[in-house]
Amino acid sequence: WHVSDDGGDVVPGDPGAGAFTYYHSLHARAERPIQAGSELFAHYSDPYFIDRTNEYGHIPLSVDFEDADRIVAKFHKGMIDATEREDGLTEEVMSDLWE
Repeated sequence: WHVSDDGGDVVPGDPGAGAFTYYHSLHARAERPIQAGSELFAHYSDPYFIDRTNEYGHIPLSVDFEDADRIVAKFHKGMIDATEREDGLTEEVMSDLWE
């Protein structure tokens, strides 16, 4: 991966063109192949955010994931149901999605 923050030459079209980091010498290891164009995410863990509520406010934690999955599944089902109705996404359907 190519990161240049020192004014070095960056080849146009290089995947790292325009990238910048304050984290020099940070290493990561992939446990499986990564397809070109994929996004990589870092998991900071719950304590990182719990200790920084003053900076970030409320951030959903791993204990919130099941509720989030349930909410998204209900929303997805509601959207599918709404597209199958003649009257589409009504106020009633929208209200049901957020209960």
